[in-house]
Amino acid sequence: MTTSDTKKILLRQISKLRKEITELRIKLNDINEKKEAQFEEKEGHSKKISELIRNIRAAKSQRNSYTDEVKRLKERRKELNKQIKDKIQEAKSFNKERKEISKKYNIQGNPALIKEQIEKLEYKVETEAVPFSEEKKIMKKIHDLKQDLEEINKVSDVWNRLHAINSNIEKLKTEANSVHTKVQENAVKSQEKHEEMLLLSKEIDEFKVKEQEAYKKFTELKEEFTGINEKLKERLVSMNEINEKIKQVKTQKKIEKQEQEKITLQQKTEIVEDKIKKKKKLTTEDLLVFQKNIVEEKQNINSTS
Repeated sequence: MTTSDTKKILLRQISKLRKEITELRIKLNDINEKKEAQFEEKEGHSKKISELIRNIRAAKSQRNSYTDEVKRLKERRKELNKQIKDKIQEAKSFNKERKEISKKYNIQGNPALIKEQIEKLEYKVETEAVPFSEEKKIMKKIHDLKQDLEEINKVSDVWNRLHAINSNIEKLKTEANSVHTKVQENAVKSQEKHEEMLLLSKEIDEFKVKEQEAYKKFTELKEEFTGINEKLKERLVSMNEINEKIKQVKTQKKIEKQEQEKITLQQKTEIVEDKIKKKKKLTTEDLLVFQKNIVEEKQNINSTS
């Protein structure tokens, strides 16, 4: 096989390789874009998961705060209910004492109401034109009521203490009701935050599935990218090897051409020398051949010296 034939074969091979390399590069770029898109999608899901985790932590902190407040308020409510129970027992004891004293002194009614009744009757006598007979009755009534009040005043301490206890009980009940309302409100808020956490957790699970799917596709594309890239490297190595062979063929062809030129020159030189011996007329071409031969000989002498 001649060097020309070899060169043609190598050029056909390198042309085929260039086409394959171009196709591989196009495919590689396409897969790389898809691979990067899947990676960005996976990163987007990861960021969303991180954001949701922060939201869960915030909701958990709020839920725990409400739960702690519910515990604190329940303790306060328990304490208030105990105080109310103790005060009721104390009030029952004073009320029993009040009844015993009232029975002992035959005291009827509430001193505050009796005092109010006396004031009304006195005001009526002072401001109204009441008949004498009726005025006498009113005055007697006032007198009787004042006697009752005097008897009651003997045990006013029991009344006052009972009134104070009842007033305290009402205040404690009001506070207990307020605390109970706050317990319910905070319990509702705690439950709302707990439900919010459950929804966020469910959303995280959904995004984790999407994240895993995107990562799986990214991994598959990465493996495909690596495989094609290896093929591309192989083709590039093959192309470099063929290019090197083409260079060698060109060098060989140049050497062969130089050898052929030397042979041709030698043949022409021999013809010219024969003409000189036979004293034939030399043509311009003969002179050029003779001159070229002299130059070649000088170059050979210089190259060997």
